Amino acid sequence: MCSSRYWLFMLRRLLPLLLSGACSLSQAAPHITPDRLQILANEPFWLSLGHYERGTLGGWRSYVDDDEYFLAEHGEKDPLAELRATIPALYRDPALGDRHPQCLYPARTRWLRDQLSLNDLPKVNCAEFDTWYNDIAPHSTVLVFPAAYLNSPSSMFGHTLLRIDPVDIDREGSPLLSSAINFGA
Repeated sequence: MCSSRYWLFMLRRLLPLLLSGACSLSQAAPHITPDRLQILANEPFWLSLGHYERGTLGGWRSYVDDDEYFLAEHGEKDPLAELRATIPALYRDPALGDRHPQCLYPARTRWLRDQLSLNDLPKVNCAEFDTWYNDIAPHSTVLVFPAAYLNSPSSMFGHTLLRIDPVDIDREGSPLLSSAINFGA
C-alpha cells in the first residue's frame, strides 16, 4: 500500500500535465463542414496563397518547389489537403514561437481567421515577424514603373516594383530609403 505522501507527490507531478492536456483540448480546431472546406479551397485568394495554377492535364500544381512550404503531404498538388492541414496547425502549441504556423504563414492565418471567424486561436509570439514588420513599418504602397524599352515588353515588367513607404515618408526621410519588392528574372 502506498503512503498518502506518495500520492500527493504524484498528484503534484501529474497535475500540470493533466491541466496542459485539458487546455490543449479546449483550443482544438473547429469542425468545418466538408462543403465549406471545398468552397474555401477553391477561393482565388487561397489558391494565390499557395501559388497554385491549373495543371496541363487538370488538377493543381504550385509554383513553390520547397517541400517545407506545405503542411500537407501533397499540399503542392492539393489545395484542399493543404487547407485541411493548415486549420489545425494554427492551433498548435504557442511555445513553438517563430516556428509556429501562425508566424510562418501570417497571410493564411489572417485570411482563415476572417473567413472562419477563428477568434479562439492561441496567441503566439512571432518575434522574427514582428521585428521585420516594425523595421519596414508599412503604411502605404506605391507601384513604381521607372523605365521601359518599347521594343522589349519584358523590360517593362523587369523594372516594375512596389515601394513600401512608412507613415512619415512625406515629413521625414526620402522615398529612396523605403523598402521595395520586385521580381527579376
